[in-house]
Amino acid sequence: MVSNNRIDRLARSLRTTDPSLNLRAARARARKRLAYETRENSRRENEARLWTLALDGDTPRGQDGRWAENDADPILSTPLGLAIDPEDPDEAPMNRVVSLQLGAEELGGNGRLGVMTGITGTGKSILQRTLVNGLAYRYSPQRVNFILASCFTWRPGVCPLADLSRHPHVLHVSRLIGFDYRGGFGQVDWDGDVFWDAVNREVERREKIIRDGYSDMADYRRRSGPMPDLVIIIDDLESLPLWQPEMVTKLNSLIRRSANLGVYCVLSSIIINQDYLRSIKDEIGYGVTFGSYGASEMEFIAPREVENLTPSTGVGFFQTSRGEVEKVKVFEGVGGGS
Repeated sequence: MVSNNRIDRLARSLRTTDPSLNLRAARARARKRLAYETRENSRRENEARLWTLALDGDTPRGQDGRWAENDADPILSTPLGLAIDPEDPDEAPMNRVVSLQLGAEELGGNGRLGVMTGITGTGKSILQRTLVNGLAYRYSPQRVNFILASCFTWRPGVCPLADLSRHPHVLHVSRLIGFDYRGGFGQVDWDGDVFWDAVNREVERREKIIRDGYSDMADYRRRSGPMPDLVIIIDDLESLPLWQPEMVTKLNSLIRRSANLGVYCVLSSIIINQDYLRSIKDEIGYGVTFGSYGASEMEFIAPREVENLTPSTGVGFFQTSRGEVEKVKVFEGVGGGS
């Protein structure tokens, strides 16, 4: 219930900004705005409660206790958001959490490669931040590390994932070499080489472990001690020159070399070249699609239902290679990020 004092204060402010408003109209507008803010605050509080509950269970523990218990899990699990009834036109989230399971499919995981698509502003970056924040909350840096990259070409020098470096789990955050579409496809000089160097160092370190007689990173952890899995996120993939054989070779090498190395890749883009997507079809374990833009070309990760999805920030379809489909409202503003 919004108090009359709050309504009156906001109404006076609205009339100061727009003198043409009479008192009655200003109070009606103020009441509507405050009611919306109250609903949004309640929704965010409920999302934060359910997010924490999904990560912590019924008995919250301190960081050290939480990490010590969860680090033994064979699969990296983190909540993505709340399920939505596909038949609900209001897209009201239910109190059922949808989670991502990073791990081998034979162990019940969602595989090694995920693809996210959707136009700008529909929720891809929110989902990436939720993924990183959730895993960093649930697991220690000895269990999971991150290398993050963004090709945010229309805001040179800006990396939307940069502040996630506050987590001790993050090994590197990079702005990849991309192309400035506003400037006639001129190349933007970003640190793509630094990114690939960081990736190759980690991958080669893990390949050496395999050559030393271990079957995979889980085998190493059982026999020799901690070894974190590595999650690599490449945002705004459409800015990379996927028509260049060298770039395709780098990406495909990363995806295919990661099989036993505890490396998980997330590729995010407005839309991904269909030929390239077809070339990695067998590697894709899950996809998240926001909005119907390009749905016809996203046949490998977009369920048929996405064709009727109205772009709405943070609402999309989560589909696994096993054919499971969930409509989901992604958690927003959780874990110290938005």
